[in-house]
Amino acid sequence: MKVRNQFHNQMYILLLAVDLICILLSYAASLFIRFGSVFSVPQIHPTLLIVQAAVYITICYTLDIYQGIYQRGYYKELKNVVEINLILAAVTLTVLFFTKKGTEYSRSVCIWFFALNILFIYINRLVIKKWVLPKFRHGSSSQKIMVVSTRERAPEVIDRLIREKDGSYYISSAAVIDADERGTVLQGVPVCACREDMYESALRNVVDAVVVDLPYDTRGLSDILEKFESMGVTIYVLLDEAIFGMSNMEIDQVGCYIAATSQIVHMNTRQMIAKRFMDILGGLVGVILTGILTLFLGPAIKLESKGPIFFSQDRVGKNGRIFKIYKFRSMCNDAETKKKELEKQNKMQGLMFKIDDDPRITRVGKFIRKTSLDEFPQFWNVLKGDMSLVGTRPPTLDEFWQYELHHKKRLSMKPGITGLWQISGRSDITDFEEVVKLDAKYIEEWNFGLDIKILLKTVGMIFTGEGAE
Repeated sequence: MKVRNQFHNQMYILLLAVDLICILLSYAASLFIRFGSVFSVPQIHPTLLIVQAAVYITICYTLDIYQGIYQRGYYKELKNVVEINLILAAVTLTVLFFTKKGTEYSRSVCIWFFALNILFIYINRLVIKKWVLPKFRHGSSSQKIMVVSTRERAPEVIDRLIREKDGSYYISSAAVIDADERGTVLQGVPVCACREDMYESALRNVVDAVVVDLPYDTRGLSDILEKFESMGVTIYVLLDEAIFGMSNMEIDQVGCYIAATSQIVHMNTRQMIAKRFMDILGGLVGVILTGILTLFLGPAIKLESKGPIFFSQDRVGKNGRIFKIYKFRSMCNDAETKKKELEKQNKMQGLMFKIDDDPRITRVGKFIRKTSLDEFPQFWNVLKGDMSLVGTRPPTLDEFWQYELHHKKRLSMKPGITGLWQISGRSDITDFEEVVKLDAKYIEEWNFGLDIKILLKTVGMIFTGEGAE
């Protein structure tokens, strides 16, 4: 259960303020280490400090970096802090590159700053979560919740809400409607009411919200909800997933209707904006590099075999959208017509096609495939919005028309130039269902950090030639 209230806003402001103080202290310390002073330094340093603070605030807003901070353990918290600082470092270097101020900026200041900033922010996050957060949770700002349930269901729902470790709410009391359990304690929460006096209890005590976990056929359920609603308290009705048969069920609005919804892709608006921003930035850089590569690869491709420099093919994108994918041509011009003659040699189990020592591949083609240079024109697809830097593998039309129902899952996100399949040893995978599993795993576990990790590993594999074929 996600709760947005005054507590969330206060904690967000507190965490952001502490992080900005850490940035200031880290920068001051790195300047003192390098120059012996924080005042007599080149002008580029204070200017860049302002830029970094502004960028950090933007990152906080777009990536919602404090989401889930209550549940994160030591390792995940450190990972979160490092990833944010890597993004900050990338933006810093980009600003220095385009402003041509790199020679004025001390490299030792840069190294010291990011090392200290990671350390300071990480330590302060741990301190806040261990000592400050508990005080906030029991303070006046957190949302005080009464759980209304049955004797059988109440212990489980209370336990699950407590284990969520969400500091935005505090389970202050419980009401059991099918028995008189007043005076008992469930999972550390006092039972203060039964069906007859739960409204009076909610009236006389501090209750900001009521979590109702009752069977859908409970007598008078609508009356219970109506009475709590008339009191002006927030009501959270936990829907029975067995009724709808959806494991990822959420509540959303479609038109003028409130509906139970299920979706495999868990990406909020900020995350979508951030992912698209990264795609545009990467697409621009990639298109420029593609133009440079074309000057060298274009003549080589044309000289070895007849046909165009670029190969285009219809592929299937997000949720079945058809688009044209672009690559540097690595095969002979009539490769598609020769494919039928080679289908008996297909080593893939399932819908994909792959053979060893494919005779259709040219000598230049073998080189650009081994180095993954043939993929560079796809940056144009990324810039257009057909693809993403990181995603699933886009199937051909032939593959798509043979899909079974569970295969459609891998089309629920934009296809990518790289993805889990590519970094998991694509040359060794010979079962299409394994590709489907990897794509589904990426979609279900997606987060911005995972994209960064896949991109970094992909770059490493390009230089080593690992996994390419």
